[in-house]
Amino acid sequence: MLDEMSLYESLCAVSEKMLKEAEDEEWENVVALEQQHYEMYFCLKEMNDRQPLAAKSSDRKAELINRILRVSRRTQALIKQRIDKLQKGGAEERKIMQAYGAQTV
Repeated sequence: MLDEMSLYESLCAVSEKMLKEAEDEEWENVVALEQQHYEMYFCLKEMNDRQPLAAKSSDRKAELINRILRVSRRTQALIKQRIDKLQKGGAEERKIMQAYGAQTV
């Protein structure tokens, strides 16, 4: 099992990879990475609940957390854009089906 700082480093790397995949519109990869992200997050939560990090490491921890949050916000914005696009596409598809779907050739 990774120590706490290594886990923060890994979580940061996965967050950045998720952003890259979202920017490239590789949504299946984003979903797969989200599972890793989730597991690391809860492992860190358990570690933090048991024992706080030493003051010496807390500056680096804060830096990583801020980076993870910044990257996550950008990733979430891209995911929201994708969801909005899918919902809009679905609404347009329904309109087309209502207008032309019942016709047979």
